[in-house]
Amino acid sequence: MSTFTICSKLIELCSVDAYYLCNILYVFVIDNGFKVALDDTDKVIGEYNNVIDCKSKYYNDIKRWIELLSFNAKNYEIVKNVEGIHNGNELFIHICNQTFDKKLIVNCKQDYLIFKSKINQIKIDLMDKDDAVQVLVKKGTYYQIKQTSHGSDSPNIIGDNN
Repeated sequence: MSTFTICSKLIELCSVDAYYLCNILYVFVIDNGFKVALDDTDKVIGEYNNVIDCKSKYYNDIKRWIELLSFNAKNYEIVKNVEGIHNGNELFIHICNQTFDKKLIVNCKQDYLIFKSKINQIKIDLMDKDDAVQVLVKKGTYYQIKQTSHGSDSPNIIGDNN
């Protein structure tokens, strides 16, 4: 279906907010055709790892999401030629521009205001977290948080079409 680039600031938010963890990140590790754009030098994964704090409520869930994402090639699309690209927002704009769909999910559009003309010029579809939930979560599908032995604060997601 579509490939999305996910900003590291959204990953940081998801490490403390189960709603976005479940309704954005976990959507990319189930069989639905949605993919995350990653790079061949692991800069994106490095950015994700750099923003999460081991004391964050859902730290282990984010780490597990990264594992689930990267262990199944159906979940991601690799972008090449990111050498020389700075980290942060510039990296995510570059990665997104190298995908066919050019969809960038961010925590807050305001974080990208200084890149507005470039984003408009290269026609990136910039979505904040709430816009992304509307696109990624099909109506009629709900996700239930179920506690397991991973810890009292560790959600596991089960999709159901009821």
